[in-house]
Amino acid sequence: MKKYFLLYSICFLNFLNSQILHAQNQIPKHDEVEIKNVEALNSTAYDFAPIKYGNSVIITSDRGGAEKYNPESNRFGNCKCRCGDSRAIQSSCTDLFISDKIGDTYATPSPLKGNLNGSYHDGVITFSPDKNTMYFTRNDSRAKDRLNLKLYSAEKDGDRWGMVKMLPFNSDTFNTAHPSLSADGKTLYFSSNRPGTTGGMDIWKIERNGDDWGTPMNLGSSINTDKNEIFPYINDENVLYFSSEGHTGLGGLDIFYAKQGAEGWMMAKNLGTPFNSDADDLCFTSSPGDVDGFFVSNRAGGQGGDDIYSFKWDKKKAKFDKKILVYDAATNQIIPDATVSINGNFGDEVVDTRKMLTNDKGIIIHNVSPEMPYNYLATKSGYLPNSLKVNYDDLMKNPDEPYRIPLTKAPSMPFEGIVKNKDNGEIIPNALVTMRNLKTGEIRNITAGPDGKFNTNIDCDTEYELVTTKDGFEIDKSNILPIPCDKVAPQKKEILLKPKYYIGQIIALKNIYYDFDKFNIRRDAAIELDYVVNLLKTYPSMELELGSHTDCRGSFKYNDRLSDNRAKSAVKYILEKGQFAPSRITARGYGEYQLMNRCKDRVRCSEVEHQLNRRTEIKITKFNEAGVTVDPNSRK
Repeated sequence: MKKYFLLYSICFLNFLNSQILHAQNQIPKHDEVEIKNVEALNSTAYDFAPIKYGNSVIITSDRGGAEKYNPESNRFGNCKCRCGDSRAIQSSCTDLFISDKIGDTYATPSPLKGNLNGSYHDGVITFSPDKNTMYFTRNDSRAKDRLNLKLYSAEKDGDRWGMVKMLPFNSDTFNTAHPSLSADGKTLYFSSNRPGTTGGMDIWKIERNGDDWGTPMNLGSSINTDKNEIFPYINDENVLYFSSEGHTGLGGLDIFYAKQGAEGWMMAKNLGTPFNSDADDLCFTSSPGDVDGFFVSNRAGGQGGDDIYSFKWDKKKAKFDKKILVYDAATNQIIPDATVSINGNFGDEVVDTRKMLTNDKGIIIHNVSPEMPYNYLATKSGYLPNSLKVNYDDLMKNPDEPYRIPLTKAPSMPFEGIVKNKDNGEIIPNALVTMRNLKTGEIRNITAGPDGKFNTNIDCDTEYELVTTKDGFEIDKSNILPIPCDKVAPQKKEILLKPKYYIGQIIALKNIYYDFDKFNIRRDAAIELDYVVNLLKTYPSMELELGSHTDCRGSFKYNDRLSDNRAKSAVKYILEKGQFAPSRITARGYGEYQLMNRCKDRVRCSEVEHQLNRRTEIKITKFNEAGVTVDPNSRK
């Protein structure tokens, strides 16, 4: 659209004297869009800015043939178009033409009736909601030294247009052009290079209240760049379309769109192909839902300078990224880390199955396909699961808005547990109870009190696994079976732990090894012997026997002596480290009489296998503290 860059650049400034290549890897390709050159509306001239008007289309064109109205002489005559400071007179001007739709085609465009087509350039229009008021662009005939673009209004009178008035927010010092009125008639969008503009031309808006107009507002950096943004179009859903040479595009002017968020306009996005090309693409207009409409391009294959194209957008064929939002139904708060299980069905076959966790904004992004409905199952600990079956049309109603899945807090009930000794029924204080929600996988750690009791809440219709541990007792695993949500009531459970230790029990000191033919204490053995020191300090009534074993290498007599020395060496370390009475622990050497594996005399074994036989064990010989047991896994 280089020739008519602002309105029609033969009468303004040619800003597009070079093209810049942009990064194009993020520009979408819409295979579901069918475009067609509307040959009946086009000519060898410049034809652009189509807009539907009932069963007709009004276009802007410099094809000629329109009688020009001169407001200075109040008469019709030939076109005399002054262009810029050169004061050159052009042979043709842009005017408004109308074409009626006939079946699948259009009649030859004819000049719009009335006095809108003046002696200078006229075109690029928008209508009030009742279609009785038109807003259009015209270069100011009073500007003798230079071209100046301004916005005007006109009223419908029968089948003609008249009562042309200049809008009050124009100026002789800058340009105001390309109007587009919102569906409610309250906001007018336009292009202008007025003060406050970021680049050459920016998109602006102004509010209307009755017959009064407010103050123009720049749409900001999400829309405007340091270059040129022109030809705005606001559709019925308040999606803004416009053309830009500043945002990332395919070349020349590209068509972009943007929506309004809670904090203003979202960042503009390239509309993609086939709307955009390496040429100039502009003047996007559409029917409700953007299922069909028009745009303009000077791409190769056209009839003239700019041609009008129609499009049909079969959105049922479009695959796109859809945001799914999970939120609390009562508070409307987002729910992060919720699990969304997705099943997509093509006929009777499940072809898209996945699980995703919502992010810190409660959202997952799902690439949906039009060929199948989806079932979304959202779950989160503390909430009832919610399963929704959604078809593509539901997701497409507001494609850029998240599809919302509400979760309702699950009815919970108080749960009281008590931990007891299985053998004598005595209370076991301070046991650790680990609860795992088998529906969500959530884990909760609870420590029972001195009275052996613990309290928490459990969700209805949910099974829990309980793992209870306490020093000196075997691990207990049990389950809380699901309670129906219509039978919520306080729950109680008794957990019985079996004591681990008793007099005569043998505990292997796993890391007490000796070098071959030696009885000195290795560094790794000292760590394990420190456990025995701590054991005797903790339980003053406990008495132990420490037994040492050898491998088969050497004579029986030699191994008896070696094991006895090793046992005495270990006991000596314990007595010196803990300063215990010698009666608390005794040493005994067992030689090779209690081998742990196959490594007997004349059996070839590795050093690792022999080392397993060179071991030390303790046996509880006395233990008089009632209700107290020892856990061998509690070593520091």
